[in-house]
Amino acid sequence: MPSWLVARITLAFFLVVSLRGICTAAVSVSTVSELVAAVTAANSGGDSIILVNNGTYDLNGEYLRITADNVTVRSAGGNRSAVTLDGNYVTTEIFQIVASNVIIADMTLQKAQDHPIHVIGADDRDISGILIDNVHIIDPGQQAGSPYKAMQVYKYASVTLCNQLKSRLRPPGRRKL
Repeated sequence: MPSWLVARITLAFFLVVSLRGICTAAVSVSTVSELVAAVTAANSGGDSIILVNNGTYDLNGEYLRITADNVTVRSAGGNRSAVTLDGNYVTTEIFQIVASNVIIADMTLQKAQDHPIHVIGADDRDISGILIDNVHIIDPGQQAGSPYKAMQVYKYASVTLCNQLKSRLRPPGRRKL
């Protein structure tokens, strides 16, 4: 084997080994229990990218509390109409975020009892880098006037909303306010 080929193979091997700790794997979920388990694992240092497969996920009281930095929860296919997280007016908040650099993208959130997304800063830590992208919010239990109002953002937190964030209150949702 030529020495230049050995050198390239060796370099490629070392790059793969070196980058293994840097690259983050993704976990794919298809049920509410898998979704909750994936968020819990991400909070404990597990896979920080959670891809939610197409479907409607009836949370029925479960909520997704993100406490670790650098977590992404998004639909696997990028189509916000294909993934719905439904609180059924039982789940108080679909997402509760108490960490920085969190991305929620490409999904529909509906029927949270209170806020579909609740970002909470703390006295001892600022929260920043929250990105809400291509999310459709339907019939939130509180503050449904605009996409931003459908989220509750508490002190020392910054949130970026972009790309087709939409909020809608249908007649059944109006009766819940």
